[in-house]
Amino acid sequence: MRVLELTIRRFEACCLRLQRAILLVFCATAAFSLVAPTVALAQTATWRETVGTLRIGFVTTGNDEIARRRMEPFRRALARTTGLNVVLSPVASLGQLINLQANRRLQYAIHSASSFVTLDQACKCVEAVAVPRDQEGALGVFAVLLAPRDGAVRSLSDLKG
Repeated sequence: MRVLELTIRRFEACCLRLQRAILLVFCATAAFSLVAPTVALAQTATWRETVGTLRIGFVTTGNDEIARRRMEPFRRALARTTGLNVVLSPVASLGQLINLQANRRLQYAIHSASSFVTLDQACKCVEAVAVPRDQEGALGVFAVLLAPRDGAVRSLSDLKG
């Protein structure tokens, strides 16, 4: 279980770094590429006025209120950094998340790799801004192996054969 605890800690650290990276990349590009107003529109409205509200979608597995509380620091940081009204939009499934973003009812969403590819194939309307990496540089978390603490498997070499 020690390996699992280390893996979970690394995953949590990756998620935190991912949130920070996404925030930095989003904020850096939002002013320049989120909205490309025409010259006439630029004269009458700023990009913030054009965007209005930034809706962030994410999948929850039950209690939306707990999920909202976990995402609230990210929402506040985005709102403070961009000057936009930022709204959290929890959804029940990846399919719902894909549909909302493909229909442009979400401007930002937290996707799994497979839902990102599905959305990209459906609308060609998304761009990845960050990918999680662990301390060794590997992309994301691919698998976690669980074994009973008092079982015969103590290391990967115990699984050979």
